[in-house]
Amino acid sequence: MEQYTIGVTGHRKLPPKRLPSLTAEIQAFYQEQTARYGAENITVLSPLAEGADTLCAKLALDAGLRLVAPLPMSAKEYRRDFSGPAAVAFDNLLLLAGEVLVAPPEEAANPRRGFYYRQAGIYVALRV
Repeated sequence: MEQYTIGVTGHRKLPPKRLPSLTAEIQAFYQEQTARYGAENITVLSPLAEGADTLCAKLALDAGLRLVAPLPMSAKEYRRDFSGPAAVAFDNLLLLAGEVLVAPPEEAANPRRGFYYRQAGIYVALRV
């Protein structure tokens, strides 16, 4: 059977009041896709940033889907952007990902850190 890819990029700051409904909506989406294509045929791409990326990655693993983490930079360097519970979540998801890679630049290089975050998003968007 054909492989299907779901790409995730989203806001880092999710409204706490919306977390229950967002979680339910994402779970329902994953259940629908699993029923349609089979969990073994679905890969979720998530750069594992705090917020939407992390929530979708965790729920993908809970649904039995394969997680691939295209990071914007090396895991060691990227980890510097996390603290507290977000750092713990990042570390756990990194260990559970089926594959971890550094997203290659899709555009000309730019020395600012935000450039690399954008590159990870572009990488995800080009592969779904």
